[in-house]
Amino acid sequence: MPATSLLGRDALSRGVLAALALYVVVLPLSGTVALRSLAFVALFLLTLTATLRRQIAPALPLRWAWLAYALVSLVSLLYAADADYSFGEIKAEVGYGLLIFAIAIAWVRQESEVAAVAQLLALGNLIFVVGSLVMLATKGFNNSGIGAWSTGVGATSTVVITALPWLVALAARCYSRGSLRLAAGFALLALANLGTLFLTMNRQSWLALGISALMGLACLGRKFWSPKRFVLVAGAALLFVALVATQFSVRHQGMVDPTVENTSADASTSVVQRDVRWDLWRFSLERIAEQPLSGGGFGRASFNLLYRDYHLSTGSPLWHAHNMVINKGVQMGVPGIVAFLALWIAMATAAYRILRTRPDLKPWVIACLAMMAGVFVKSMTDDFFIRDHALMFWLLCGALLGVARQEQAA
Repeated sequence: MPATSLLGRDALSRGVLAALALYVVVLPLSGTVALRSLAFVALFLLTLTATLRRQIAPALPLRWAWLAYALVSLVSLLYAADADYSFGEIKAEVGYGLLIFAIAIAWVRQESEVAAVAQLLALGNLIFVVGSLVMLATKGFNNSGIGAWSTGVGATSTVVITALPWLVALAARCYSRGSLRLAAGFALLALANLGTLFLTMNRQSWLALGISALMGLACLGRKFWSPKRFVLVAGAALLFVALVATQFSVRHQGMVDPTVENTSADASTSVVQRDVRWDLWRFSLERIAEQPLSGGGFGRASFNLLYRDYHLSTGSPLWHAHNMVINKGVQMGVPGIVAFLALWIAMATAAYRILRTRPDLKPWVIACLAMMAGVFVKSMTDDFFIRDHALMFWLLCGALLGVARQEQAA
């Protein structure tokens, strides 16, 4: 029988908790590759040690989906434009993603340990949000967007979309347990994330956040609603609309022609219609149709390796398909799209099953499903489901599946 877990009192558990704390806190921060690598190696070695001592019982839910995705990505080496590059990307995206997913499953066994992971996420997120304020103070406001700690606006908004559902779950958990000050603190941090999202001037993020919120509300069920809660949700919706409208107005300030009867909404619509992504997606889908069973090999840069002259002939600065799903098609053809989506569907199905059978884990399941919905929609206009963003995603998914598996077996 496994003898240790994430919050265990033995030295091994404490080492894992310390390594996980470092990993989760620094993962969203740019310029921390050495620290996160050190923490990852420590997590791997400590998990291997505990496994050999039979102190933990590793398991791999979704194993067939992961296997299919790994196999399709490895097959892409046979036709890759640069096999060395693609192999490195497979190692970073599939290999490390699978490892952190399995490590979280192995160590997280109790609801309190999922909460601990979420609290570490909140700590790292607090540092990240402060970074947005630092950039605002040092560089000033820019209607093209401000990131956090010199992180790009797309990456910054992806961090926010990933973290927000878990911050809300933490606030709800603390409130239900009577910890009102902690609940207020997590709620304020969630609001600070909305401010960070506003500063990025990223349009797609609001759509992603809206879909994420709708997913969360749908999962709550009819029993959740009361007049007080309805007013609270309505107030949050009004805040959401106000932030979106204000950001669009600020973003397109100066684009409105005073001699013509138009508005910032008209300017926004015009920008969307003229977006270079439409031609890019059309081009990418046509190339996938020409070679449905293969592509340029795993990795975002394979698009540029395969179609080096695209940006020269079109004037577009974009060097990949700027769509998570289409990118997989460019890299691995239709099999890559199918395998990638199958992994997402398998995770969503597993979470939904937990939602129906484990009411004690409901806040965390809702957070996971809301995160999945938000990250997926966010990645439809740009592909940030890579490196630190994907690793954080799979770590959080693994924590949920770990506690569901362990507590159900107890």
